[in-house]
Order: sequence, then structure tokens, then C-alpha cells
Amino acid sequence: MKRLVLIIVLTSNAVVGFGQNLITNSTFADTNFQINCQNWYDACGNELIISCDTTTYCQVSFFNSTPTFTDVWSLQLEGGFPQEGIAETYITGQSGTKVYQLKYNMKSDTTLSGDYSTGFASIGTGSQNQFTASKTLSDTTSIWKQFSFTDTLTTQATDTISVRLSAGICDFCINIVYFDLIELTIIDTQTAIEDVIRFENGAIQVYPNPSKESITIEITDSKNENHMLTVYSSTGQLIKTIEITTNILTIDNRELASGLYYYQIQKTTDKNIIGKGKIIIE
Repeated sequence: MKRLVLIIVLTSNAVVGFGQNLITNSTFADTNFQINCQNWYDACGNELIISCDTTTYCQVSFFNSTPTFTDVWSLQLEGGFPQEGIAETYITGQSGTKVYQLKYNMKSDTTLSGDYSTGFASIGTGSQNQFTASKTLSDTTSIWKQFSFTDTLTTQATDTISVRLSAGICDFCINIVYFDLIELTIIDTQTAIEDVIRFENGAIQVYPNPSKESITIEITDSKNENHMLTVYSSTGQLIKTIEITTNILTIDNRELASGLYYYQIQKTTDKNIIGKGKIIIE
């Protein structure tokens, strides 16, 4: 079988994410820069449209301070004793085992004792008005700072995924924490690694891996079919999409930063995925 080697140079300046933001209201502002309270709920179980202003209601209000110049409003939560300030939003319709990434901006005020308030962000599931946290991240930053973490959830289409933001319980003090620019996306990186063993045995060979200068991807049973290669960064950003018209593709990685990347190869005809895996650039 004749083999044709195709040299492709990848650049890492793309910023398109693996998936869309599942949170419909992530900035708390509408197109006219007015407060947008839709699809978020407080600890009392009410949608925030009941009190959509700067007045605190059920430990929730809005504040005219944001991490960017293009945004206007942030979410302000107040935690005390015995009630913590909570705001939640819900996502439905997701099924199967997926890796989710929660990304958000947060800052906190000082408490009466002089310590900075603690803010919490959680991913979990909800049923019968009960929230079950799967993973939580907390911090006490005094300036706007972006945080992110990933979590793997297995759900049915009828299940509810919850994103909960909170200002923790505080004895004889008040926790005040601000949140803005909240994103929940599906990056599916763990599935990408684990699923490779379920595809056609031996259909994809990647070598050398790890690699310093170039890496070759060989489709051993291409049957003269065309394929599409998609490469993602370790954070789920789309790096490059390449149509493969031969059975061997050699990638010149000298313009890629060192690190971990994920790839996916699918047939261009029926879109069936024939392989997934990881590439390590040294």
C-alpha cells in the first residue's frame, strides 16, 4: 500500500470552546445593560426576578461591579448564621457520562473580624428540591479572579444538573461574595481518553508520543475513506480541524506549546468516530 505523508503546521491561536455555555444567563445583564435575573434562584426557592435589584432579598442582590469593562452587574451573596447566601441555576436534558468544566469570576469583602469572606462554587445534581454537591471549590480572594474546575457526572435526560454559588455560613459576622461571568461547558476530556479502547482495534496509531518535533497519526484501515481530525487543548479549546485524505498524517508541532492535547478522528461520510486519544508535546 502506497503511503503519502502530509505535513501540517498547527497554530494554537484559536479560542473556540469544545462546547457551548450551558448557562443561559451568565453575566446578569441584558442587551441594554439592565439587570437580568432570569433562570437563577435563591435559597428561598424563588427565581431572582422577584427582587431583581440592588436590595438584598433572601441573601441575594446585585452589585454594580464586574471583572471586565464590558459587563455591568455582578451577583452579590450574603452569608451569616444560620443561613448561607445561595444562588442556583439548573441545566436539563444532558444524558450519559460527561466531563463538565465550571468557570467563573469571584471576589469577596472583608468580614467584621477582618478576614476575607469565603465564596463557594459547586456542581451537583438535584431531585425533589434536594441539591447533592458533586464537587466544590472555595476561595477568599479580595480581587476579581477567575476560577475553574472540572467534574464528571453521569445523568439521565430527565435529571437536573445544578450550579450553586454561595457565601458560607459565618458566626457573628456577614460573608459578602460577588460572582460574575459563569460558564458551564462540556469538555469530555476524560471520555476522550477512556473511549479509545472501545473503537476499532488498532485503527489508529500515534507515534512518537510524547514528541518534540513532529508526530504521526496513522489510520491503518482507512479503506480509501476521508477523515476529519480535530485537536483540542487540555482545557477543551479547539486548536485545529484538518481533513485527512491519506492514511498517514504528520503534524509539525514546533509551533505548539508544550503540554497535553486531545484528538478525535471521525469519518467524513457518516461522522462516525473511529478514534480518540491524547498527544503530548514536549
